[in-house]
Amino acid sequence: TLQPKAVAASCAVLAVCSTTIILRLGLNSLIAFSALLTGSLNDKLPIADNAYDACLCVGVFTHGHVSASGLQELLRITASGGYICFTINEGVYDDYGFEAEMARLEGEKRWSILHFAKDNYMTKKQVQGYYCLAEIL
Repeated sequence: TLQPKAVAASCAVLAVCSTTIILRLGLNSLIAFSALLTGSLNDKLPIADNAYDACLCVGVFTHGHVSASGLQELLRITASGGYICFTINEGVYDDYGFEAEMARLEGEKRWSILHFAKDNYMTKKQVQGYYCLAEIL
């Protein structure tokens, strides 16, 4: 079981959608965003290296969006000791090269996969997805 060290002081929430989403986290207060920007994991984001303690990337690794190469950008903006939590639509896992890229990153000791599981993703369409939590080394 993962035991969090502390609530991260900085967190990136990445999404591909046409509307702005505000998240309320059950941490006894509303977490305020200091900046809102748009970008694509297919390109270099306008974010400094090691800028965040954690990144949450949900609904991005799916059909027509971002391939496994986007994982490199998540690693770039997440500090050592930080966490990346992301989902992958089962329909792109093999075709977009996620298995090979994730194994390469682990083999190069760039990250450690703490949790990886396949489960319901888009339940109304009976699509499953992969859920991953990785610690940046």
